[in-house]
Amino acid sequence: RQVIDGADLVVPDGVGPLAAVSYQSRLAGSSSTRSPVLRKLWLGMTTGVDILRHKVGETVPGVWLFEELVAEAARSGKKVFLLGGFSDVAKSLAEKLKSRYPELVVGYDPGVVAGSVMEMTGTANDEVVRKINNFGPDILFVAYGPVKQEKWIAMNKINLRARIAVGVGGTFDELTGQVRPAPAWLSSRGLKWLSRVTQQPRRLGRIWRGVVVFPWLVFRKS
Repeated sequence: RQVIDGADLVVPDGVGPLAAVSYQSRLAGSSSTRSPVLRKLWLGMTTGVDILRHKVGETVPGVWLFEELVAEAARSGKKVFLLGGFSDVAKSLAEKLKSRYPELVVGYDPGVVAGSVMEMTGTANDEVVRKINNFGPDILFVAYGPVKQEKWIAMNKINLRARIAVGVGGTFDELTGQVRPAPAWLSSRGLKWLSRVTQQPRRLGRIWRGVVVFPWLVFRKS
């Protein structure tokens, strides 16, 4: 929460936060005579229907944001750096971007593999930061996965010589074909997670928290 509150810009990559805002706004403006619990249940169900109808607002997918920023960097002569993805994913994406935008100056590093962001501190991380600073990117894209990448940026930004640092989750995997993009009809209905969990079962815990636990907490605390 501290990291999110301290960011210069936060965008809704998924439909969950948009639905929560919509639900709480409906709740605040409701004058129903139903019991509080029934009123909350009814408004929750109508918000769920609005999700399926693509009526709770527009998400800002990481892949879309990444591609827009890279295209702008290529047009304006800015440098970008790809951090994370592990293995050869960042390298593969850098080569793909260079073939699409020959004028783009792009650097990359697979990053530090660790179970938690606290385990990333030390010599290996110092070398990564040094490599980024020697390159001097205008935009640094960090693909360490949600939560870890945001914490890493917050912990290292004082030492980074990047003008902008953006956490992009699984964007590298999707753009290099490691993960198939979700069908448009699923994404537009807030069901992109269905596609992801079938391809990456290891995400089940995170998806459970986002799809079940988060809505329940919003309902309970509203």
